[in-house]
Amino acid sequence: MTDKAFLTNLTANLAELGDITVRPMMGEYLLYLNGKYTACICDNTVFVKLNKCNAELVANLQQKPPYDGAKPAYIVPVDDVSFLRNTVRQTYLGTPDKKKK
Repeated sequence: MTDKAFLTNLTANLAELGDITVRPMMGEYLLYLNGKYTACICDNTVFVKLNKCNAELVANLQQKPPYDGAKPAYIVPVDDVSFLRNTVRQTYLGTPDKKKK
C-alpha cells in the first residue's frame, strides 16, 4: 500500500512538469500529468508503460506487474529526481490523447 508521505514527495518532485494529479484506483493510485494518465503508483513504486518516447530511458529498468493480473511495466527509480522527471515527461509525450466522444 502506498503511503501519503510517498505521494506528497512524489508530486512535489514532479510539480515543475505541469499539473500533477493523483487519483485513487483499486487501492492504489494513478498519476496524471496535465490530465493525461502517465504512471501507476503501487506499493510506493512508480510504474510506466513503454512507448516510443520513453523507450531509451526505460530500456534498462526492471519490469514487473504493478498489481496481480496486470501486464509488466517499468519501475522508475524515485531517488534520482532528474531521471524520474525526464521519464514521466517522455512517457507523457508518448501517450496518446484521450479520444473525444
